[in-house]
Amino acid sequence: MAVSSPSVWQADWRSRLYEAAQRLGYSTITQFAKERPEATWSQLAQELENHSSSRFAPVQVYSTQQSEITTPMEMSYYIKSSLVRRIREAIPDGWSGGDDFTFKVVSAFANWTASLPQEYTEQCRNSYRELISKQLEQGWLPHGPDDPVIVESLESAGFVQP
Repeated sequence: MAVSSPSVWQADWRSRLYEAAQRLGYSTITQFAKERPEATWSQLAQELENHSSSRFAPVQVYSTQQSEITTPMEMSYYIKSSLVRRIREAIPDGWSGGDDFTFKVVSAFANWTASLPQEYTEQCRNSYRELISKQLEQGWLPHGPDDPVIVESLESAGFVQP
């Protein structure tokens, strides 16, 4: 990877982000991300960097994807996929137990909640409660936004699927 800019925020970073996605054949960040349902935000940023002379921060990828949302269906997809990405980033070895594990899951949910519009805060809290109350298999990780555990947890928490 050739990195020419010292800062991810230098110049018009959003244009550089779209240029990197276009080099991979995608016109939007959402299209790029949808093809990689198990990738974390960091992995998506890294892949875009690998096809650019620029560096990108994960926040640039998810904030750009969020800015592309124009319909309730797109918001629903973003809510589910961003939770999956946060969980996979926080616990790459999967569901386990212990204090460190609990801290990582709480951090994933806190980061997910903070990345969504404030109107979803209560549903995010409820989603956390729903997910941790499940008896998940050791090593479980969501396989994407349509993972049954994710869908069921979000629906039980009050997220409405369009």
